[in-house]
Amino acid sequence: MTGAALGWWVVPLAALGAVLVVVFAGRRRLVAPVLAVLVATALGAWRGVPPPDTESLPWADGATAVRGRVVEHASNGRTQRVRVEVDAVRGRGTERWIVGDGCVRVSAPLHPALQLGDETILRGRVEPLADQRPAFQGYLRAQGCGGTMTAGPAVLLERGSGWRVALAAARRKIDEALGRAAPGDVGALLAGLVTGNDAALSPARQDAFERTGTTHLTAVSGSNIAVVLAIFATLGSASGWRRRLVWQVTTVVAVWGYSGIVGFQPPATRAAVVATAAVLASRTGRRPDYVTLVVLAGAVLVAVEPSDLWTLSFRLSFAASLALAAVLPALRPVGAVGWVRAALIASVVAQVATVPTILPTFGTLSVVSVPANLLVGPIVTVLFPLAGLVALSGLVVPALSEALAVPARLGAEGVFVVVDGFAAAPLADIGMPFFGDRVSGFGLSVVGAVVVTVVSREGRRWIGRSARLSAAERDRLVIAVLAGLAGVVLVVAVGWVW
Repeated sequence: MTGAALGWWVVPLAALGAVLVVVFAGRRRLVAPVLAVLVATALGAWRGVPPPDTESLPWADGATAVRGRVVEHASNGRTQRVRVEVDAVRGRGTERWIVGDGCVRVSAPLHPALQLGDETILRGRVEPLADQRPAFQGYLRAQGCGGTMTAGPAVLLERGSGWRVALAAARRKIDEALGRAAPGDVGALLAGLVTGNDAALSPARQDAFERTGTTHLTAVSGSNIAVVLAIFATLGSASGWRRRLVWQVTTVVAVWGYSGIVGFQPPATRAAVVATAAVLASRTGRRPDYVTLVVLAGAVLVAVEPSDLWTLSFRLSFAASLALAAVLPALRPVGAVGWVRAALIASVVAQVATVPTILPTFGTLSVVSVPANLLVGPIVTVLFPLAGLVALSGLVVPALSEALAVPARLGAEGVFVVVDGFAAAPLADIGMPFFGDRVSGFGLSVVGAVVVTVVSREGRRWIGRSARLSAAERDRLVIAVLAGLAGVVLVVAVGWVW
C-alpha cells in the first residue's frame, strides 16, 4: 500500500530499510520476510495509480449536456442520484460533442430509470467543485467527482450488463422491500444498514447524521461482515457444528455472499478476506492475528484494484479496523462497567484513527461523535440482522416483513432520537478548515498512531522491549534510525534534482 500511495521513489527507502534491518538485527532468518516486503513495495509502486483529479473540469462552465457511463446509482423515491464517468460534453449553442473527462454527481428524475453501467446523456448545468460549500467539496473529492449537475430526464443510449449490474438489481429489490415494509426515514435507515443506500433519508436526517459523526452507520463496512460472521459462529456453537468443515464453508459462503450483495465495496471485501482467513486459521488450530490480517487484506485489495486506495470508504474503514484490531484484543470486559469502558475505548480509538482522514476531507469535526456512537452502537448491532430478516421476508412473504418491521421501526426510532438530539446540541460539530493540507493530515496521522500504540497491548509491549534494550542494542538502533533518515534525505534530494 505504501508503494501504491507514494510511487517508485519509496522503493529505495524500502531497500535501505531492508538492509538496515538485516544488518543491525544480525538475524539471517529475517532475510526472506524482508525481501517479501521489498517485493510487495515494488509491486505496489508498479500497480499504483495517481489519485483522481477532481480540482478542475475545464469544460464545466460552458457545458449543457454530458455523455458517459453510470458508475454508481441510488434513488430516494423522488429523484435518482447517479455518478457518471464523463467521456464527452456538449457546449452552449452547439450540437457538437467534444471529448471530455472527469466525474460528475447528477440528480435526475426517476424516469427513465438508470442502472449501473448504463451509457446515458444528461442535460443540465454543471456546477464545478469550487462552487460547492466546503464540506460538500470534501465529499465530492472523496467520490472522485469534480462537480454536480441537476439534470432533466435522462436519454438512455445503452443498457449496462454483467454480474455487477445483476448485483445492483438485487440491491435495488432489497431497498424496495425495506421501503414497502417501513416507509419514510425508517425504511431508508434500514436500507442503509443492509445495503449502504441511505439516499432516501430526508435532508434533515442526513445532516443530523453528518453533524453527529454517525454516517458510517449507513455505510457498508467491516462491522457488517463482523455481525454476519458472529451470527454464523453463534448458530454453529449452538448447534455443535462450529468446527465442522461444512459449517465453516457455509460461513465463508455467507460472508462473501453478503459482500457480493452490497457490490463488493472495498470495506466489505477487505473484511470478507479477513473473515475468511480467520475461519481458515480456526480450521488449522491457529489463533488469527487480526492486525496482520487487516493489513494483508488491504494490501491484496490494493494490488487487485489500486484505485480503491484513494476512495474515502477504503481509507476510513481500513484506519478504523486496524486501530480496533490493535486495541480490542486487550479489552476483556467483565460486567456492565467493563462493557461500557470497552465500548468507550473502542469509540475513542476509532475516532482518533479516522480523524486524520475526516478533517482534511471535510474540514469539520463532530464533538458529539463518541457519546452518539456509544448510545446507538448497541441498537444498530441488533437492528442490522433484524433489517436483514425484514428484507429477506419482504422478497418472499411481504406480509411477514410488515410484522418483523414493527420492532425494526422501534429500533430505528431509537437511533433517530439519539442522533437528532445530539445534532441539535450547540457546537455539535466544529469547522476546522485549517486542517485541509497534507502536512496537517500527516501530523494528525502521527498523533493518531501514537495514541493507538499506547492504548494497544502490543504497542505497550514493544515500548517496554525498547526500554529494556542493552547499551549496544540502543547504539545500533540509533545508528539505524540515523542511517534511515539520511537515506530519506538522499532519496528526496535525488528525486528533486532529477
